[in-house]
Amino acid sequence: MKIHTATKKITYQGLDAFLPVLIEQDTDSKTERTIKRVHISTEDPLANKKTALKYANAWRNELLSNQ
Repeated sequence: MKIHTATKKITYQGLDAFLPVLIEQDTDSKTERTIKRVHISTEDPLANKKTALKYANAWRNELLSNQ
């Protein structure tokens, strides 16, 4: 299983905002990857994409260290 980070762009109170996203993928074979789950953090919309990606990476690292 691999976990990738991403962001989701939304409109929050009339302004563009970004949410951190984690994507879990199963690797059944070398050529096929299927998305198992998508986790979107809806707690605090962030003002820019770079910050949202930092939060997503921190979230991913926390999950990987707990396993």
